[in-house]
Amino acid sequence: MSASESPRHGGDTRKSPYEDIVSKNPLFVKGYTVDRQKVGKIFKYRTDDPDYTRAVRLIDYFPLPYEYLSLAIGPDDVVRLVAVMADDYDPKKLEQKEILEINDALNQYFTGGIWPQF
Repeated sequence: MSASESPRHGGDTRKSPYEDIVSKNPLFVKGYTVDRQKVGKIFKYRTDDPDYTRAVRLIDYFPLPYEYLSLAIGPDDVVRLVAVMADDYDPKKLEQKEILEINDALNQYFTGGIWPQF
């Protein structure tokens, strides 16, 4: 049995990309991302774009001032493009930082959160 195998976990104990990044004390980003699930409810499904990546262009129309754009990863191992409003190495401190809130019209496309930078 190799070092990455374990009978307890079905033989595979490798970390997910999210777990791997979080274990390295990354920079966390707080902001808004284009939510593909929300966008999928609004725009037609296209076989040439099953993940609605064409909707990432919505970030071009993001109306709030943000610090910078960054890639971040969630616990679902999905990489997201984030309009970063704040960042910190301590996610607990970042939770306390106030950021501008989006209105209901934008809430149908964007989701706020805190993610480790990818």
